[in-house]
Amino acid sequence: MDVSAKYSIINIDGTESISIRYKTKVEGEQKIEILNFTLLPISAKEIGLLRKDTNKAYLILKKGGSLYFTEIPMEMRLFSQLHYIHKCNTCSRLSALPDCQGGCAKTRNSSRFIEKYDFITNGIETINLLDTSLIVNECCNFQEIIPRKIEKFSQEKRVREISFCGL
Repeated sequence: MDVSAKYSIINIDGTESISIRYKTKVEGEQKIEILNFTLLPISAKEIGLLRKDTNKAYLILKKGGSLYFTEIPMEMRLFSQLHYIHKCNTCSRLSALPDCQGGCAKTRNSSRFIEKYDFITNGIETINLLDTSLIVNECCNFQEIIPRKIEKFSQEKRVREISFCGL
């Protein structure tokens, strides 16, 4: 019997519950279950205690600056399902530089500790999963990357640039 499982978030209903679609494949036949998890309010200090409990996995939801949590199965893989809503992928501040130089504290702290960042107003962090992650949906520091036109060099100009560099 071959069993494989896949989870994906399909609905965040306010701040009360989260539904996750759970897929299993048994002998080539796919079965889908909907798992519902109740989200409970939590303080930043209490999240610190959850981080120390390495025997359980948690999902932290930050919505409108308020924090909520739920225990989730440790084998869940959520980042691959959530990366499309991740604001940092298109933010010009995605850098470990100091904030005053255009960087981001979240990046400097290895993308953890959602409870510490007042500038993140909506997001999800998973704790104690193999793909532990912090997905930002809304951020007060967000700055859209401005695409810039890249100059195409002719072969002659490339040779001149390389020789100028002493190569």
